[in-house]
Amino acid sequence: PSTSTSLSPQHQQQRDKIVTQLHLALASSRNH
Repeated sequence: PSTSTSLSPQHQQQRDKIVTQLHLALASSRNH
């Protein structure tokens, strides 16, 4: 659990943005 706490909120937010973009890309590719 110590590794998860070492992650800063900024890092988590950046990862969230990337994950969201990936999901959007997958959804768009599936639609086409």
